[in-house]
Amino acid sequence: MDREPTFRQLELVRLIYNYTKRNGYAPSRREVARMMGVASLNAITDMLNAIYKKGLAVSVPNRARSLQVTEAGQRAIGVIV
Repeated sequence: MDREPTFRQLELVRLIYNYTKRNGYAPSRREVARMMGVASLNAITDMLNAIYKKGLAVSVPNRARSLQVTEAGQRAIGVIV
């Protein structure tokens, strides 16, 4: 990682991880926006791009609900040590 993740980025990673664990699939961008209290899908896209660049999550292009928290992301939110 080039920089430490911000509080908001960690909040996003935790949200994706918990949602996926609870439901068996990742949240949509619209659901992420609603849960984060953000009106703009562009803002969520920017936030997701930031956590992708930091290696905290990945997404398969052109595939719905493909957000996945990486091992580095799980470490960052304290799920694994």
